[in-house]
Amino acid sequence: MSEKDVMKAAKWSRRAAMGKCVSSGDAAADKELWANTVLERDKGWLSGPFSEEELSSRLGPLWTASSRFPVRQGDKLRCIDNLSGSFVNAAFGSSEKLDLGGIDQLAGLVKALIGGVLDNRDVVLTLSTGVVLRGVLRCSFSIQEARNICGRTLDLESAYRQMFTASCSAWASVIVVFCPESGKPELFCLEALPFGATAAVYGFNRMARAIWFIGLTMLGLLWTIFYDDFPHVDHVVSSSESHQSSLELLELLGWSVSKSAKKDKPMAKSFVVLGVVFDLSSSAAGYFEVLNKPDRIEAICETVRRFREARTFSPHEAASLRGRFQFAEAQLFARMSLLALMPISERAHSQALSFITDEIDSAFSWLCEVLCSAVPRRVVCVGSLPPLLVLTDGACEGVCFELVTCGGVMFDPVDGALEFFGFEVEPRILSEWTRDGPRQTIGQAELYPVLIAKRFWANRMRYRRVFFFIDNDSARDALIKCGSASVHSRAILKACADCESLCCTYPWYARVASESNLGDDPSRLDFKVFESFPRACQVHPVQPCSL
Repeated sequence: MSEKDVMKAAKWSRRAAMGKCVSSGDAAADKELWANTVLERDKGWLSGPFSEEELSSRLGPLWTASSRFPVRQGDKLRCIDNLSGSFVNAAFGSSEKLDLGGIDQLAGLVKALIGGVLDNRDVVLTLSTGVVLRGVLRCSFSIQEARNICGRTLDLESAYRQMFTASCSAWASVIVVFCPESGKPELFCLEALPFGATAAVYGFNRMARAIWFIGLTMLGLLWTIFYDDFPHVDHVVSSSESHQSSLELLELLGWSVSKSAKKDKPMAKSFVVLGVVFDLSSSAAGYFEVLNKPDRIEAICETVRRFREARTFSPHEAASLRGRFQFAEAQLFARMSLLALMPISERAHSQALSFITDEIDSAFSWLCEVLCSAVPRRVVCVGSLPPLLVLTDGACEGVCFELVTCGGVMFDPVDGALEFFGFEVEPRILSEWTRDGPRQTIGQAELYPVLIAKRFWANRMRYRRVFFFIDNDSARDALIKCGSASVHSRAILKACADCESLCCTYPWYARVASESNLGDDPSRLDFKVFESFPRACQVHPVQPCSL
């Protein structure tokens, strides 16, 4: 839409906004929303209240009105201005894309800071362009001091409200708020950037990125940016000076920083970023950990407990809980994406169901167990070992495909170890796969040796990257997305996910042609090819009793 289109629709969109401005149904929320609006007025972020006639006199007859509504976030109520309802957001467009530095960017910065210092005192940094910077650690720094990192998160106070709206946009800056005292809608003019305007997001982020750039280039601050949060790290020996520099920079630029006890914290070895804990206590040893806040896990488990007690689970609740699970999973050595979240995702897209099924209840149990037991995600910066190579294959032969065999090969470039296995799938396992009638079990046969390899070589895989080479595309895809339409394949994938969580490994699944798959022969119980490898050693993994 163009500005003219928004102005043409202003008369009826304004009436619609004022007509819908009624109580939210929560008297306490209405009262708090009104109190916050009055407080914003007193701080100069709003002006008003005005009558329609006064606004038409000030702004002309084509002004729009956007409704304000409350959103509860934890123990805080946030005022949201719906500029989409008045079509103001529809008139905004941008050819740029927001480039936000989240948790991954901060983790990359910390890893470069720690891992860039080599044991021989050389400093090596590889830029995103591929250019390698080399130098020598200054003599006053020991290697441990250079790797000893701490950090904090600097948070701007009422960040959007520190930027004012343009006078030429005043006609689109009117909000309507329900007043619980009079029971009528009241009109205010926005003087500062609102929550709910697309243009406000882009406008604020331009300024925030300018602050980040000034601190980075002029003061050498090691920080990133995510909206109004500035995660900041530095060496422990210089952390206090770096911290003070960042505060003085913002003060010089005229920006206010949050001084609350919850947010205004000194540099520390463990600090919170975007609801995630960065634990740098082992940075001098060459690694750090990223984990969920304990109260986040407790809150998720408490939410699940309430759903179980009520025995109801609406699609809206399912969508919200799925997002919380996915965010928490990202900070753990665990992969529960499609596999365990499938019944919850199905509920999120359903229209009528609201009761908790046995499948959803089982998913709740596993997800909460994983969240409470999985170890934090460890990022090894110094002395990381080269990837482990594993090749697997499965075969189904016989008139009725009754002979199911599997094989696998492992090569460790650290010590040159080459181990392989080949076995016939135990009848008790095969009976589980064929219990519902399928005769062809090649899908499970291709996945099963991956599980056996993960269990048998778990010690070698711990905190390492592992390249799995598989010649079956459907099995590879299932392992990548950790999901399958087959219930028997899902059982294997769930066991694989548990192994990854326990041994803290980083798997990568790649396609290999059957002719090049070293695991093809042992999967048919043919081991002659390994006679030409003097160091090759056959191993005999124990198969599980059940999946």
